[in-house]
Amino acid sequence: MFYVKIKTILIHCQNIRQYSKPINKFKPPWNILFFGTDNFSLPTLQALNYRYAQNDIISKLEVVTTTKNKPNVIYQFASKEKLKIHSWPINAMNGFHIGLVVSFGYLIPQSIINSFPLKSVYAL
Repeated sequence: MFYVKIKTILIHCQNIRQYSKPINKFKPPWNILFFGTDNFSLPTLQALNYRYAQNDIISKLEVVTTTKNKPNVIYQFASKEKLKIHSWPINAMNGFHIGLVVSFGYLIPQSIINSFPLKSVYAL
């Protein structure tokens, strides 16, 4: 299930990329910055982490979540899996091909969106 979901997400991103930039510039493996905060977003992060562990289509996976109150499920999972965690709000970040947003709950500023080469963030 997780594999199918992440494969669908990445195929969708690849189809969008065909109309955004030359496709040969952004072939896998990708560097992904994941934005999420709750139980709804957890299965997507788990699927991404599974593919990240395979080291084939994801070469870098980092997480943006809230940490102001008690640790949420995204923070707990990312900590357990030793993924790098960025506490919201963040400044523009370089080194990522794709921003993937799942049930994040915050408006992402244009400066962060512009830090991705495709100038877009994919929300699910």
